[in-house]
Amino acid sequence: MLGVRWKDQLGTEDLGFAHAGRSVSVALPTNFSLNTQDVVRSLEMGFLPASTFGKVFGGSFVHPKQPEFRLDFLTAKTSESDAPIFNEQLGTSLQPLPFLYYSLEEVQQVVLLSGLGPVFVTVPHPARYAVHKLLVFGERSGTYLGKARKDLDQAAALIEWYLNNTPNTLLDKESLLIGQGKGWQKRYKTGLMALANSYGQLYKRLELARVSHDPGYAGAEEGWAS
Repeated sequence: MLGVRWKDQLGTEDLGFAHAGRSVSVALPTNFSLNTQDVVRSLEMGFLPASTFGKVFGGSFVHPKQPEFRLDFLTAKTSESDAPIFNEQLGTSLQPLPFLYYSLEEVQQVVLLSGLGPVFVTVPHPARYAVHKLLVFGERSGTYLGKARKDLDQAAALIEWYLNNTPNTLLDKESLLIGQGKGWQKRYKTGLMALANSYGQLYKRLELARVSHDPGYAGAEEGWAS
């Protein structure tokens, strides 16, 4: 989408499929239905359900020989419960994730090329994706710490591109995120602290861009990551 290619190690091995749930309107035919488990089995790649909930499989499939290679089916969290939500149209359970609806707004369609031909897919706005990666950085723990590092690297790569090309686009999406409230701001600052520690010069450029974008920016002296 941005006309650049980054190093392969910036990519994660998991594939996430997000369903908007009730937070964002997505038009699907009323008669649309899909058995996700049958589709995953048809790939003949050896994926297995990660867990079961009664007779309903959970929203993740893992590869037994490559634990980090997984398929995750997600939806925006709209209640206090973390329990998977079964979606009849998709024939699978979806794992609710906090903050996900931020990435599901302003989605864009792109084309993936494969040996079977072009495929339209819907992906997040790159600037929203970048700041969302910083937002969820502090939520990773345990076996997901490695993915948290890649989240940070991906965010840094995108932030650098936007600072070099259209910084105001990035800052506008950042403002939308931090405007969600103190809980969002606290988590985002955790991501910014990690960015400052690992990509100090990039963080300084981000601070300067904020001042240029808003001369009255109050965080210029002490910084968001202080």
